[in-house]
Amino acid sequence: MFGFGIWEITLLLGVVILLFGVGPVRAMIGRGLDLHRKVNETRQALRDPLKLGDLLREKGKKK
Repeated sequence: MFGFGIWEITLLLGVVILLFGVGPVRAMIGRGLDLHRKVNETRQALRDPLKLGDLLREKGKKK
């Protein structure tokens, strides 16, 4: 209902680029994507610490 749509995100990104320039914005986006990747990896590690899903899938493939 109150989320950001594609136009709001585009406008916000345009304003940020105008304020800081392309180089710093690119670095900020890179750091954000790295953080997102690390959070996803940590979430997966916490969900399945023994990797039982991977073991069961491999066992199923060998049949």
